[in-house]
Amino acid sequence: MALLFLVSHRPLAFACSQLLHVAHPLAAVLGIDACAELAADLGKPDGVRRLEAALSAAAKASTQAPKQ
Repeated sequence: MALLFLVSHRPLAFACSQLLHVAHPLAAVLGIDACAELAADLGKPDGVRRLEAALSAAAKASTQAPKQ
C-alpha cells in the first residue's frame, strides 16, 4: 500500500520534501527523527526511485520470511 501511495504521488515529491523541511522543528520536538532524512531523500531527483526500491525489497523480504 505504501508503495502504491509513493508511486502515485511521485510528481509531488519535491513539494513534500519542502513541507517536511518546514515541519522538521515540530517533528524534532515530538521525537520523530526521520523527518529530515526523508525530506533530503525526497528532494533528490532519484530519491523516490530509491525509496521505491527499498519498499519493494522490504515487501519481498517480508513475504519470503519463514513463518513461526
